[in-house]
Amino acid sequence: MSEERIELEIFDLSHKGRGIGKHDGIIVFVSGGVIPGDKVTARPIKKKKRHIEAESLWIDVPSPYRCESFCPYSEGEKKCGGCPLASMEYEAQIGLKEKQVKDKLSRIGGVDPQKVRDIIPMEDPFAYRNKAVMAVDGDSVGFRSAGSHTVVDCEGCSIQTPAANAVFLTLKEFLTSAQGKATLGAGEKGLSDILQSVTVRTSLATGEVMVILKTTGETVDVESLAYMLDDAVYESEYSLESVITDDGKEVRAVAGKLTINDMIGDMKLELSPRSFYQVNPVMTKVLYDKVKEYADLKGGENILDLYCGGGSIGLYLAGEGGYVVGVESVRDAVIDANRNAVINGIINARFICGKAEDVLPELINGGSGDEVLHRTACDSDIVILDPPRSGVDKVLLETIADVRPLWPGT
Repeated sequence: MSEERIELEIFDLSHKGRGIGKHDGIIVFVSGGVIPGDKVTARPIKKKKRHIEAESLWIDVPSPYRCESFCPYSEGEKKCGGCPLASMEYEAQIGLKEKQVKDKLSRIGGVDPQKVRDIIPMEDPFAYRNKAVMAVDGDSVGFRSAGSHTVVDCEGCSIQTPAANAVFLTLKEFLTSAQGKATLGAGEKGLSDILQSVTVRTSLATGEVMVILKTTGETVDVESLAYMLDDAVYESEYSLESVITDDGKEVRAVAGKLTINDMIGDMKLELSPRSFYQVNPVMTKVLYDKVKEYADLKGGENILDLYCGGGSIGLYLAGEGGYVVGVESVRDAVIDANRNAVINGIINARFICGKAEDVLPELINGGSGDEVLHRTACDSDIVILDPPRSGVDKVLLETIADVRPLWPGT
């Protein structure tokens, strides 16, 4: 089977970024950086009852949508797997993703694809992510290869901010130095032995940067590293405000403060190391403005923000609404949400920790003993749902249906 070769044309991509083609009427999932329109020769790896898994050996005829990859780590042996569409023109990527969304909503949800609005593209889809996480394995700093624990050593990433890339390069330099190899305190391990990952949070609005060092639990002295990071971030025209260590139990500021400041439009936000937040700040404002447009607030509408994370969507609408109640199961996110309400002088929003499917029925039944929360839950006009990948709990959907929110235009 390993010597077998098949020729096929890729007509779609799976949710895991593998090309989809057909051979003798059987669906074939092809790995290896192929995109729709490519005609390839592939080697079957696994043959199953209803499909074949294969790897691309070479491209016989390139797709008309194929372009030169913007990333040296999107192909070949040092492939991180983070940008499977790096060799596809951006406009074609948008078209492909729009088609996939329409197909899934139509096939699974029975939604008329004509009702699905067009994707709003970015003007510049590079250097935009406000959160970057790179794994650390000894001296290697980079992203994990798709489907494995192997760390692909990276010199930088095109979709991360200059500040994040400066941190990654500086950390790599430190880990390979005598300081990085030196033992910490009375221990026998150096930083390169106990560091698991590094996270960089960047505010494009304020220029503030937070660096989070995830360790295996040992006490870490990173004073010299903090000075190096400060210089590198400054040279990238950002400002390092916070260096954090996280050993899985305790989050500690070893330099600077525990939060950084950011903004969405005129709304101020404080971000903590574990804050829930959209990673694309440019399109977050576009998204929230679209939510506000669809909500069509006239003033006085009650809003439920369920699976609210750090509460930013509800807070963004609070100035034009009546009362906002947010529900989120992660306590740190709820603390962030309530703190950001105070920072912005928003007195008509409250955020509760708990599972939305448990909390909402309790509020409706008056179990909380709070009349404002009870009234808001019972008389909600707008419901915002931003669930995890597992989707919205069925009990919650039934509860929302019973409340019968007054959607705009009804």
